[in-house]
Amino acid sequence: MPTQQYRTKDGKRVKGVTTILNVLAKPALIFWGYTQGLENFNRITEQISRECQSKDHFNYINLRESILKVLKEFEIGALYDKRDKAATAGTLGHLFVENHLKGLPDPSTAGLPEPIVKKAEGSYLAYLEWERSHKFQMVHSELPLVSEEHKFGGTIDIGAVVGEMGIVDIKTSKGIYFTMIVQVAAYGQLYNEHHPDAPIKGYHILRLGEEGDFDHKYWPNLDDYWEVFKLCLGIQNILDKTGQKL
Repeated sequence: MPTQQYRTKDGKRVKGVTTILNVLAKPALIFWGYTQGLENFNRITEQISRECQSKDHFNYINLRESILKVLKEFEIGALYDKRDKAATAGTLGHLFVENHLKGLPDPSTAGLPEPIVKKAEGSYLAYLEWERSHKFQMVHSELPLVSEEHKFGGTIDIGAVVGEMGIVDIKTSKGIYFTMIVQVAAYGQLYNEHHPDAPIKGYHILRLGEEGDFDHKYWPNLDDYWEVFKLCLGIQNILDKTGQKL
């Protein structure tokens, strides 16, 4: 999917919310990368140890070739590629919800492992129960907006009536993290700038997990988190002005 481009009314291109939030450290992702690297290191060394103990290797050249083959077999792609592949169940659950909101048939699960499908269906059913109990009524979906005042853009996942006008953001992560709340706060500012007569009165993050789990977090306002986003925006503006990178 191509990256969304945001422009002000005078045609100036501005950065999106998620790009701006890259100035914040993400320790959960760093730890995830460490554990993935350690897991692969252990698997490689165990396999090399077995190769070294094999009676088939009587000389250095054969052993060297065998070890190189092991390393090639364990070669993986970029860290983010592996993270995205690991998100199959959560991504499928999100797709179930997305199709439901758009009035489309359930996504095809042909060829997918049954455990993954069951977990995705479990989180989807939990979402449907949440939707019913909160008298959910969607008003907007994937709504791109640009702030002329603060010079940034973002695409709101869902704008809906959930007892009151609110923003609903759906995540497929292992938890609901600080940066996610800051992101939703920025979306609220975008929406309020364009709808001053009907401002956001509630912020919701829904999490569809890899094990079929489902979380809902609600905030009546995110003023403090909006202040954090403005600081991030200021840092990003300085980086752009000076041509520096983190």
